[in-house]
Amino acid sequence: MSYLKKKGAVSTDVRPVISVNRRDIAAMLLLLAAAFVAAPAMADLPAAVQPTGGAAAGDYMQLLRQYWKQGIAVFVLMVGSWAFIEVGGGAVAKFGEWRRGKVELSELKWFFFIGVLMLVAVIYLLTTANGIL
Repeated sequence: MSYLKKKGAVSTDVRPVISVNRRDIAAMLLLLAAAFVAAPAMADLPAAVQPTGGAAAGDYMQLLRQYWKQGIAVFVLMVGSWAFIEVGGGAVAKFGEWRRGKVELSELKWFFFIGVLMLVAVIYLLTTANGIL
């Protein structure tokens, strides 16, 4: 008598292929139906906003330059925001060290003073760089 017959029934953890395929087909059909339902909503989207600077109709190089300049302006704003976050986070950490008694008050004052100077310098440099474009 074989070992399998002694155990009674052989159980496998294999799922039927048909049920998996039906589930995938149902998901694809649901996605397709959602795309068809959303198509009328996307038909009336507004036109793209033209960049400032007034490029002539058909002057795609000037239009590209203006989009590039606005992209650089957004990047400049992100760098300035990053500088504020870094200096602010460092100031909070330094204040926590002062509260625990690890640093002197004079060191905390110098950190705040240098942090403010760095922010002023970063803002000045970024504004100047953005104006050069």
